[in-house]
Amino acid sequence: MSIIEDYLKSAGGNWLKAEAVHDGYRVKVGQVWKDDETFDKPYICVGGINAQGEDVRVRLGVQNVQRIAEVLGTNAKEWEGQYLEVIGTQAYPGMSAKGILWRGAKREPSKPKPKQEEF
Repeated sequence: MSIIEDYLKSAGGNWLKAEAVHDGYRVKVGQVWKDDETFDKPYICVGGINAQGEDVRVRLGVQNVQRIAEVLGTNAKEWEGQYLEVIGTQAYPGMSAKGILWRGAKREPSKPKPKQEEF
């Protein structure tokens, strides 16, 4: 195995990046855990499924966790089966990087009602 493959495998794979999402992008939460080994500091992490049925992982900083907890609460078990939704991205100029801004959502988005014709 190459060092690149080894690195990607050890990093856990499937971590969402800002370039891969758009406003309204959703992840159905499968599991929530605190990861204090993979990154430079501890993060709350979420494993879930996106709208295409792909397994994805989300790394959440303090501000995202606070925003999500306002809707889903502070019990990680209660997040399971609920949704995280992208509300934008944020540039970090000093780091030449972008972060994803998330909020909690308690259910799937409602489908638009068909437009009724007026008589």
